[in-house]
Amino acid sequence: MIPPLKLLTALLLVSLPPLPVLAEPHYLAERQEGLKLVQSGKHAEAAAFFVKLADTAAKPEQKGDALSQAALATARNKQIDEALLLAERIPLKPESHFARIQIYMEARKWAEVLKASELLDESTWPDRLIYPTLMARARAHSALGEIDAAESVALQAMKNTISLNNQASTWHLIAQNAQRSGSGTDKALEAYAEMIRLQ
Repeated sequence: MIPPLKLLTALLLVSLPPLPVLAEPHYLAERQEGLKLVQSGKHAEAAAFFVKLADTAAKPEQKGDALSQAALATARNKQIDEALLLAERIPLKPESHFARIQIYMEARKWAEVLKASELLDESTWPDRLIYPTLMARARAHSALGEIDAAESVALQAMKNTISLNNQASTWHLIAQNAQRSGSGTDKALEAYAEMIRLQ
């Protein structure tokens, strides 16, 4: 079983559903090249690659995606202030804000995650950002020991996704928190059963 703290940044490792504009062959090929640098742990090189890709991007969505990748790679290189500056350059406001949340998650700045995620506007944000933003908030509550709040937000997040993997991840967090809080073996087992059912 994965310890709870190792789950707290799992959101950062899950790719968001790509926008159609990001799937254009030329951009997608270059993006994959940059992600190989990320996967090999070459975060400084990946950040530089994605900044350059953003500078040559033809569309705002591509520029935003490249800068998001650059910001996250920079955060993983422990350069949080620089990462936040890159996030500010993202031309699409919700994506820029979500990038900041990811950076705070990477830095384990839980209070900042909570503050930033309060600004989520479900009426204007793209659907693809609502679930991960709410889960970032749930994980921040969990890290701070605010188990009831974490469960409440996690259940809200689950209503905003149709992905079975996302739902299983949510139940996993709820199960781990039930174990940590000593709120009852039955509750933890029920949550684990839901997680297994969805996998």
